[in-house]
Amino acid sequence: KRNKKKIKLNDIATVISNKTSIPIYEIKKASKKNINEIEKKLTKNIIGQNEVISKLIHISKRIKLGFKENKCISLLFTGPSGVGKTKLALLYGSLISNQTPITINMSEYSDEGSISKFIGSNPGFIGYDDNKYTLSTIKDNPNSVIILDEIDKSHPKIINIIYNMIENGKIKDSKNNIINLKNNIIIMTTNTNYEENKIGFNKNTQIISNNPITKNVYDIIKFNSLTKENISKIINIKLEKLKEKYKNVNIDINNKVIEELIIDSDYQIYGAKKIDNIISKKIESIIIDSIIDNKKDLHIDSIFSM
Repeated sequence: KRNKKKIKLNDIATVISNKTSIPIYEIKKASKKNINEIEKKLTKNIIGQNEVISKLIHISKRIKLGFKENKCISLLFTGPSGVGKTKLALLYGSLISNQTPITINMSEYSDEGSISKFIGSNPGFIGYDDNKYTLSTIKDNPNSVIILDEIDKSHPKIINIIYNMIENGKIKDSKNNIINLKNNIIIMTTNTNYEENKIGFNKNTQIISNNPITKNVYDIIKFNSLTKENISKIINIKLEKLKEKYKNVNIDINNKVIEELIIDSDYQIYGAKKIDNIISKKIESIIIDSIIDNKKDLHIDSIFSM
């Protein structure tokens, strides 16, 4: 009794790791505290998508504890432009894997010739010995989150390759190297509208039926359009960051300016996409001018009168 050992978290994690083959560091990261911290960071930085974040966190708990099929987790983020799909994918990817996500702009793979860029060149062709192709990057980062941005813009043959990646949890490159994807998370984004059992892609981004990606993806997560209240909150957050950047100047911004920025953003069409550019041109330029003029106090009443 005097020599009785106390069982610690690391002991439990080691046993689970031995039984499930899940790396021990993954099990230790799967604590409630860790997941809650991820949720707080996502909610703080992504506005207007609380339901999406909640769903993503639920999936994360299953992933972290190993409750998933023997293939890579694949998610499809769908919704209007500028609502935070790519931003959420990037932030979530860095938090869940503790490394920078691999981001691939799929509009660069819109023609058939881009297949070699994705899987590598065939033997005897120029570039065969070059390791700068997409699958080689994925092979070198076996636990990373892979973001396939604007998946609907890629060529149908690329879509088929991705389908095989998702379905089998592995893929062969042009050199016959087998790349295991079972510890990766693949997040695809598209602006194409989602309708149950009717979504699909082609090079013209038209909706077609029976697309293999949507039939085998782990989950399809639909993003909300941003409301005026959401845009107002995003603008206020960005303006506070701007004030912090130029903290040597006392900056006072009239509430009327917020309304003008909302109007100028065309958020019903572009979501939050135009906000950074508008603030840079309409607000930050005024601040820089005031600094050049050695002004310590700045009051901005309107951006339309500038």
